[in-house]
Amino acid sequence: MAAALGALSLCGATSTSYALSTAQPGISTGFITAALPPVGLYNIVDVNWGARGPYNGDPEVDLGVAVPVHLLWVAPYELLNGRLFLVDENIWAQIGVGHGFGATAANLRGLGLTKLGVGLSWDLGAGFHFALEESVFVPINTEVSPCDYWEFSQKLMLGYTANNWLLNAELVYGAGQNGPMQNVAPANAAFGQPATAGAAWANLNLTALRQFGKWEVGAVGFGSTDLSSPYAGYARQSQFALGGAVGYDFDKVKIVAKVTRDVYQSNEGGYDTRYWGEVVFALWKPEATSAVSAKY
Repeated sequence: MAAALGALSLCGATSTSYALSTAQPGISTGFITAALPPVGLYNIVDVNWGARGPYNGDPEVDLGVAVPVHLLWVAPYELLNGRLFLVDENIWAQIGVGHGFGATAANLRGLGLTKLGVGLSWDLGAGFHFALEESVFVPINTEVSPCDYWEFSQKLMLGYTANNWLLNAELVYGAGQNGPMQNVAPANAAFGQPATAGAAWANLNLTALRQFGKWEVGAVGFGSTDLSSPYAGYARQSQFALGGAVGYDFDKVKIVAKVTRDVYQSNEGGYDTRYWGEVVFALWKPEATSAVSAKY
């Protein structure tokens, strides 16, 4: 998201350099992240696309995001009575900036993020779950990367899974980093200049689903805001979006589809409408291994 808005500087439509949350706001909505699946190794494939603007003379920015490798390992171990889990997330992005069909001023693509995380999840009873995660974003300097510095992030998750309701609230914080103004735009990487600064940020991801057999239907919402100004004159950004979600569990594979739209934005360059598709499947489960062993 930061790269999408930083790319505006390529076509001279704005004199302000922008940054935003390193973690894409809303990407975890539609899931109960506070409650873990059974012990095993899972991959969560996410593809989403959206268009922001045009707004107040700024160009339209189209951002496509693909997460082909988002590994979640739910370990067979507990620590402090909480279930241990590990995360490896890799994000590819494509950004188009233009003033209408056939008038593209920039088209950027590449690896945007790599995140490594470790966390614990507790079953509190009566359908309630709580989890926390400590993550680090690995430095990447591409034309679409939001940062080329090590950035630490913390996540708190609270969920409810009972009486056919699936509710989840997730608060994410990123530390950011101060630096010189001339290097803050992620799109500067296209010119060999590192994106050495970014604001501290916070995301809020909300999910409320109702189960109907294997179906899940409900609403999602998410917001993001900058918490600091990494250099003098920085224009802080914030947004909030609402939408709907529908999911279906095929037992071995789960599919979730979402549509969201900004209802509020400040210094974002316009309102974003986004379409999401996500697939979750198990790469390995210990019970499957046991079954094979018993056969022989």
